[in-house]
Amino acid sequence: MSLLGVNPEYTEFMMGHVTSSYHEIKMRGVEYLRRVYRSSGISIGPAVPMSKLNILKGISREMGLNPEKILRQNF
Repeated sequence: MSLLGVNPEYTEFMMGHVTSSYHEIKMRGVEYLRRVYRSSGISIGPAVPMSKLNILKGISREMGLNPEKILRQNF
């Protein structure tokens, strides 16, 4: 989920880990977390291959970079 732009603190909370912001996230409520999960686009089903561009975007996000600034498509 982190590769798809979801806040890593939310991901840790959803996996059941207790972090420093556990109570703050819990106070947001279940419906808020459901919307966050839904917005990530993750679903259970057959694996869909990711494009090379999306893989690079995920890696750049993990490195703390803005993929829209460093990756451009050639037209």
